[in-house]
Parts: sequence; C-alpha cells; structure tokens
Amino acid sequence: MRSDYKQAAGHYQDARDLYDQIGDRLGQANLYLSTARMEKHRKLTGEAIASYASAGRLYAEIGLIYWAEHCENAITLLKQDHP
Repeated sequence: MRSDYKQAAGHYQDARDLYDQIGDRLGQANLYLSTARMEKHRKLTGEAIASYASAGRLYAEIGLIYWAEHCENAITLLKQDHP
C-alpha cells in the first residue's frame, strides 16, 4: 500500500510539472488539492497542510475564492485535529 501512495504522489508531481510548463495554474491547483486529500487520508498532516496551502494560493491567484477558502478551512481543521 505504501508503494501505491509513492507511485500516486510521483504521478501527481509529474502532472504538476507538466501543468507548470504550459502555465495552467488551475491544473496545478487541482493536483495540489488532490495530493492534499491523499496526504490527509494517509495521516501525513504536515504534508497535507502544505499541499492545501499551495492549492489555496493558486486558487486565490486565479480568482477562485470558494476553493481558496475551502483549502484554508481544511488547513484549520487539520491544525485543530493535530495541534
């Protein structure tokens, strides 16, 4: 199961790199959000917070305030659950 996580994380990183090359910030944000959810599920709290923060920053930059706030709320909940 651990190797499945590492493999998925690698695929997400590869996809984010491709989105970065073509300048697609929405694609990058969506992948950070997916990564954050995967990390949260794996109980990798610090990594999940960092991924939610990256997603939220990108969503805010492109004007998707709902999703930026969603990421901030997820970070708040993670910090409350794991002080």
